[in-house]
Amino acid sequence: MTTRTLPPGTAGDRLPYPAAGTLDVWTLNTAQLLTLGAAEHVLDAEERRRAAALRRPIDRSQYVAAHLGLRTLLSWYLGMAPGKVVLRREPCPLCGGPHGRPAVTADPALHYSLSHTDDLVLYGLATTAVGVDVESTASPTVAADVTPHLHFDEQAEINQLPPSQRPGAFTRCWVRKEAYLKGTGTGLGVSPDSVYLGTQSTPRLHHPLHPAPVGWTVMDLDARNNYHAAAAVAHTTSGHASLFPVHRRRLGQQAVKACTTPSLALSRVRASGG
Repeated sequence: MTTRTLPPGTAGDRLPYPAAGTLDVWTLNTAQLLTLGAAEHVLDAEERRRAAALRRPIDRSQYVAAHLGLRTLLSWYLGMAPGKVVLRREPCPLCGGPHGRPAVTADPALHYSLSHTDDLVLYGLATTAVGVDVESTASPTVAADVTPHLHFDEQAEINQLPPSQRPGAFTRCWVRKEAYLKGTGTGLGVSPDSVYLGTQSTPRLHHPLHPAPVGWTVMDLDARNNYHAAAAVAHTTSGHASLFPVHRRRLGQQAVKACTTPSLALSRVRASGG
């Protein structure tokens, strides 16, 4: 793992798109409080509406920070100002409605996904469809309540574990499912019990009875203590998905100004497939 500093992401600077078979993963710490007023000239109308609808100031601040971070990253890849990036939704694969995968109008070839929990935001960018998810480890109560919504065999795996290990196994499984269903664009419009990804320390992509979703790679991502994260990336090879041979390189935290006075601390991990 190597560390270096990325030049400031001002308009005109560009990062190369992730190469085929690679995934760029960025994390953002949103501990610094941000106001909607500071970001109104950067966020679009829908982002402002969603932020304003959040009642708790901390939730509003974290949403604003997450979307300023997204726009800053997209501006680096696309070479345009953060406020000029136009976000849209692809058609839903289930009903055709405008709530499928998120996309950018400037270049449909750049795919992204965003997930946040507490003060941690996770972004995934690739040149094929991608989904990411991050969650703090579920409480024993939440794990027990939601486990019945998993695949039957995943339920069995969790119930065979000592009670102290069940929340971690459940959360590992859940972030994999969320990442995959976000990547396909269906979200929880598809029942999570219909897809088997396993609860073990690595996704069970070669289970003889439960092959992984065709055309997708699902992988766990490093996350800080008490968090679990996963990514799902579409690929063009035939047959069932397999894990990438992943090489991660972390870039040092940055102070990123997206047309606002407050700065966002960003770090980047590039996960490269062989």
